Amino acid sequence: MLAGRPAGVTAADGFALAATEYAPVGRARAAVVVNSATAVRRRYYDRFALYLAAHGFAVLTYDYRGVGDSAPARLRGFSAAMRQWGELDQSAMLAHAARWQPDVPLFVIGHSVGGQIVGLLPDPSPIRRVLVVAAQHNYWRLWGAPQRYTLWALWHLLMPGASHVLGYFPGSRFGLGEDLPRDVALEWARWCRSPGALVEAVGGDAAERFARYAGPLLALSFDDDTWFAPRPAVEALLRLYPSASAEHRHIAARSLGVDRVGHFGFFRDLARERGWPIALEWLGRGLT
Repeated sequence: MLAGRPAGVTAADGFALAATEYAPVGRARAAVVVNSATAVRRRYYDRFALYLAAHGFAVLTYDYRGVGDSAPARLRGFSAAMRQWGELDQSAMLAHAARWQPDVPLFVIGHSVGGQIVGLLPDPSPIRRVLVVAAQHNYWRLWGAPQRYTLWALWHLLMPGASHVLGYFPGSRFGLGEDLPRDVALEWARWCRSPGALVEAVGGDAAERFARYAGPLLALSFDDDTWFAPRPAVEALLRLYPSASAEHRHIAARSLGVDRVGHFGFFRDLARERGWPIALEWLGRGLT
């Protein structure tokens, strides 16, 4: 019976990250690194990872620094940033996956912010395919009313204010997942306030980094995900990857045989029958 195995991975700056390996029976068809959504623990993707492993993929899930098992007991005073998630944590996982499963293609699946941070990689050339699920550009004006006004208040007032006062952001109190380190929350809010902040996060070679990924990219979004990843925000993210061979499928929840998918439903069992085969078929193209 397939099961995940804990793995410790160390980033280039020496930070220890918690990860889980899901190995298939026999030789892997490809290795897949799963980039989580913001404030979501890696265990959320357990069942999806096991599904892929049962179909021949080696899968690596992990917690970003400051989240889940990669977080200290107290977040107040803990230093971490979203840029580090993309540049250091993600890079460490890609390198680990390549060592763990050598000589097979390397893929990335990015949920929400996990699709954004692929563009923060200094060198995405080892990646052969990228699947992004409910991944979006953060800028609040890409949302329609009334969501944009609520989000304006979140990014301009609530998140910066609470993070400065408390020394961390208590996301669990507001239904926004795990609590986050202060600088992660402040950077997240900054990305959401400005149309250029996400790209500018990587500094001088900003747009060039996003353009470095030139492989296939499939974006899945859902018609009922209006609060977190509406269609215009997903399309805006894809424009940041001008060199990718990009495809966008905007899916009606009812076409998957369910009433609601939203931002998080794709990785739940409700999407197993009709949703997960979409990912499986696309990831498996050209593989034996």
